[in-house]
Amino acid sequence: MNADLRVDIPLLNDGSSAETAVSLLIEQGLVVWRGPTSDSPPSTCEARVLDSQHCVVPGFVDIHVHGAQGVDVTDDAADALVAVGAAHLVQGTTAWCPTIVSCATERMLATLERVGRARAVRSAGLPRVLGAHLEGPFLNPDRRGAHPMTALRAPDIALAKELLAAAGGALALLTIAPELPGAMAVIELMHDAGVVVSIGHSQATYQQTLDAFAAGCRSVTHLFNAMSAFHHRHPGVMGAAIDCDDVWCELIADGVHVAWPMVRLLCRAKPTERIALITDCTAAWGAASASLGEQTITARDGAARLNDGTLAGSTLTMDRALRGVVEHGAMSLTQAVYSASVAPCALLAGELIGAVRPLSVGAPADLVVLDAQRQVVDVMLAGRWIGTDRR
Repeated sequence: MNADLRVDIPLLNDGSSAETAVSLLIEQGLVVWRGPTSDSPPSTCEARVLDSQHCVVPGFVDIHVHGAQGVDVTDDAADALVAVGAAHLVQGTTAWCPTIVSCATERMLATLERVGRARAVRSAGLPRVLGAHLEGPFLNPDRRGAHPMTALRAPDIALAKELLAAAGGALALLTIAPELPGAMAVIELMHDAGVVVSIGHSQATYQQTLDAFAAGCRSVTHLFNAMSAFHHRHPGVMGAAIDCDDVWCELIADGVHVAWPMVRLLCRAKPTERIALITDCTAAWGAASASLGEQTITARDGAARLNDGTLAGSTLTMDRALRGVVEHGAMSLTQAVYSASVAPCALLAGELIGAVRPLSVGAPADLVVLDAQRQVVDVMLAGRWIGTDRR
């Protein structure tokens, strides 16, 4: 087998088990053979051998990213998506969904068009753009969080169709408040168009949440944040999300958005394969002052905030999210890897990134090398090492 690269690794695979003495053969950016090193086919390709102090995991998949290092995905600049993607790549994110905050309609439409072009033409050396995550504008004003009131819209079929058209098939995920009048029609439209619909920024009751799941919603956006309060007689969105095993939940695991005891409780109550770690990272990561859509934000107290102190996304990266849930006893490393890599893929149904499991034969050779402290040592993207000098 004429492979481009062989990696001999202590492999932590897709989250189902841990393996040792494993080889991957990689050709033209794909895994073409995987198995015990002793059974590895003869090859003259370059080899990289990692010792037992390291493990290899699938590249992280972040479905909720607003920005990085002073750049917001809605910025009117040709290289905005390039800059954000490159910043997150060196932290282990090899695929992502640029996430659009509620803002002026023209700005949302223009960003959707840019995301569509980025998804259609993959740039070498950059993480794959899986499609846009449109967080709004059909959100409940009472749970808007950092979304500006002036940018919110009542659920509207005509506007929903306009957004779909602008994306040109590249709208992967929509966050909506299902209790709003007209929301169910938008949910059904998006579901029929192949868009994953998520409940968020919502004051929905438990029953309204169940009705939304029945209409096609598959997930809940940043569980616990910006939604109806959890009460023992009124479970609301949170209770429904935890109660329904087949529903995915996004989780911002930074210890600020959700306290670590609550993260641990969630991981005991919810199958971890239905928990997708996200960053909700904004342009405030790596910048003293930045923007989220049309609003100014600053990095303070371990998060991004508006001038009045309201949480406005995070300064989190996926590698730190993974370390956090492990170090605080919420997940094992294998569970955390699953939630950072496989669960987001499963939520997006696989068709956006190929219906193969990460690091299996036929899958893109996107992987992350972690050291004993779970720090990112190197990243492989489509069969090529990006190099630690870019960190």
